[in-house]
Amino acid sequence: MACRRNSLLTDSTETRLDAKRSAAKEGLAVGELFGTERRTLFPFDRAGTPGDQRPEVERVGRIALMRTRLLREMRERGWTRLAIVPVTKGAGATTIALELAWAILRQEGVHVTLADLDFADPAIARHLETEGSSSVRLALRRGEDLGGLVLHLADQPNLAVLAPAAPEDHPAELLQSARFIDGLDRLHDQLPADYVIYDMAPLLGNDVGLSALPLADAILLVADGTATVAADIRKAEKLLVDQPPLMGVILNKSEK
Repeated sequence: MACRRNSLLTDSTETRLDAKRSAAKEGLAVGELFGTERRTLFPFDRAGTPGDQRPEVERVGRIALMRTRLLREMRERGWTRLAIVPVTKGAGATTIALELAWAILRQEGVHVTLADLDFADPAIARHLETEGSSSVRLALRRGEDLGGLVLHLADQPNLAVLAPAAPEDHPAELLQSARFIDGLDRLHDQLPADYVIYDMAPLLGNDVGLSALPLADAILLVADGTATVAADIRKAEKLLVDQPPLMGVILNKSEK
């Protein structure tokens, strides 16, 4: 699935990124970044006065719009596995992964698998207020299928969740191991899903997020709209060379 891509951030697109950051603060609509490939910039903003539901309603609408655009392209290309990748820690990728999963599940008859692959700092179980699963590493070492670790939520029968409760030892090595890759493939065979969402570790700061990228068909990058700078995007760009295609960048203002 690897492909070559032009720079994510040329001088002209850097200017547009600054403009889009300002637009996101004003709650404006989704914008576009253009190169030889289309890259959508999705701005999100939770700002608002106490009791004002409009920002949240607008965010739900933007999630739905993002879902529609992403799924259309994924269907056209035959992709099913989407990695939600924060540029830096605290960009809000876990929140985006959950919101996107819920938005997809609103489509009748669609099945989704949501997997927390941030084995250094898993957060999905905490966000769902559930105990989470036992160790992935130990399950594989015992020869068990990962399906035995999957959680099923009573109010979301079409959702399967792999959400470790605690960090794994040597997370990057685990993600790259043949035992885990084979186990993940078996999980997807046992629990067929129309779409798989991987909640990933930050791209910058360690190699855990980078280690999991080849498991996906495509990438959705999440940047902190209040803190991510051009230098971070350039670093991310270098790490994404020869990785799965980048579908877009979320300029997010929520907290993880």
